[in-house]
Amino acid sequence: MVTGGSSPIAVGTTAALTEVLDALHGLVDDRDRASVEELQRRANELRLRVLVVGEAKRGKSTVLNALLGRTVLPTGVVPLTAVATTVRHGSPEGVEVVFADGSAQNEALAALPLFVTERENPHNVRRVTAVTVSLDAPLLVGGVEFVDTPGTGSVFEHNTVEATASLTRMDVALFVFSVDPPVTAAERDWLRQVRRDAVRVICVLNKVDYLAETEVVEAAAFTRDILAAELGHDAPLWPVSARRALAAAEDGAGVGDPQWDAFLDALRHYLATHARDDLGVSIARRGAAIARSCEEEAAASLAALALDDQQLAERLGQFRAHIDLVSRDRLDAVAIVDASVERLITDNAAQADELFRTVGPTLADEVASRAEMLEGPLRQIEEQLIEGAGDRIRETVEQWRSTRTEELAAAVVAMDRQLREHLDRHIRAVRDAASDLFDVALPAPLTVGRLVETRPFRYALGPDIGQTEALAASVRTHLPGKLGLRQVQRYTRDRALVLLDRQLGRVRADFAERLRETGRQLRRVVDTEYDAGAGRIAAAVEAVAAQRQHHAEQAGALRGPFEAKVEAARSVGLSFETFLRPSGPTQVDDGAKG
Repeated sequence: MVTGGSSPIAVGTTAALTEVLDALHGLVDDRDRASVEELQRRANELRLRVLVVGEAKRGKSTVLNALLGRTVLPTGVVPLTAVATTVRHGSPEGVEVVFADGSAQNEALAALPLFVTERENPHNVRRVTAVTVSLDAPLLVGGVEFVDTPGTGSVFEHNTVEATASLTRMDVALFVFSVDPPVTAAERDWLRQVRRDAVRVICVLNKVDYLAETEVVEAAAFTRDILAAELGHDAPLWPVSARRALAAAEDGAGVGDPQWDAFLDALRHYLATHARDDLGVSIARRGAAIARSCEEEAAASLAALALDDQQLAERLGQFRAHIDLVSRDRLDAVAIVDASVERLITDNAAQADELFRTVGPTLADEVASRAEMLEGPLRQIEEQLIEGAGDRIRETVEQWRSTRTEELAAAVVAMDRQLREHLDRHIRAVRDAASDLFDVALPAPLTVGRLVETRPFRYALGPDIGQTEALAASVRTHLPGKLGLRQVQRYTRDRALVLLDRQLGRVRADFAERLRETGRQLRRVVDTEYDAGAGRIAAAVEAVAAQRQHHAEQAGALRGPFEAKVEAARSVGLSFETFLRPSGPTQVDDGAKG
């Protein structure tokens, strides 16, 4: 699907947009200057930013590799949180890596996995903040750049500040669904946010080669219904096999995918006809939001200056009381989150213990009883029993982990939603107070909250290593007849219980770590969103109060700069809006209604 609701902007308006951005740059302070400068760079470079988004294991990297015509991005692993990989046109080909200390280094393409995969850079020990790949690929010619993002999914780790920043710098979203499994509730929530932030959304349904043709039709119809419900209109969808397309592009050995070829043609047509227009709309939209913030802050300052000292003191007192109340309420909300997280961890541990008590003995007996059906040396029988125990334990634990993942996901999503609603009330309270006390119209902004998974869970079912265990195994497996068989059975039964308890403990610890990280990131989001939605207004009002106290006799003189800033910010905002005139949506049909 390629769909959007923005109107085309003539190519000749690029210079006009640049002029408006220059005017905005002269209005902002240090908090917004970097954002405006990035918009200026992208307007000058005519670079459309396309984020490849979706849940973990949907095949996002494979889709992007297929678009590029060769394997560039590592697949089969989960990328690190906040290490988004940007791919743009460039020669010579290579990788630029930026680190948290601001330093950068250039590497060959082959070095990419060292910086963006969990296996090579566990827990981001290299402290990578950004990776840019320069590639001589036909699709990238003309200014488009693709960004491979970490997968979202089981909602156990809140998105980082860098991941959120990637969304705010997005122009177009390439949303990757797949047939395994169908659209999830978390995915629908993610789609709502992406649709709000992106000028246009492009959707594909990947991995159709996993299903029969009739099953593909059913999966595509189901996904289209979800898209229509979330986007508000019928949404074309491209069912594709990126794996087959990539294989065909690389060596011709694989069977090509006609639907992929049709999708690629449609994407090329879009980039040739609408990409520059959508870039202008996206930049104008973000510039208008910054201009509104400037106008709001200046208007709040101007309204405060219009009061005499006594009125200002009274209203400041009332306003500060609102701030204090909201601050206390915010702390209460965070405390509730912490308590909820710990309650989920405790409940999860109790369920794991209950599973061990109810399933463990039966599973161990089943493993041991298989000994009488096996033939061969006792050492070989024992090894087969332990291997079988590992398979049964992995199956049992994974089934429980999958069920608990869904249950905890729902609990965390509910907690996230509750906190966001709480935060919305905080922000509205502060902004309403500023509006009532200082006569400033302030629309309440929407908050942002998303939870993502960053790494897979791995089982550890290998044998214990040590001289004592080796000696015991040697004695056990050399006892004669049924005595040796009973010893092997007793050992494998006990070993199965140990392995089951160990794996359940590891899953419990994994859940607990993710849940606690969720709590930490939720607290971070509270601070970020509060500052964006209410803190700036509060700071502007307090700054005026401080100026009045130090320059009481110059209150009238202080009005001039704020009046000028209000008018200038309003004018800049209106100028941006001229690039945002709505028209009917433009889209490329998928041609596969089936």
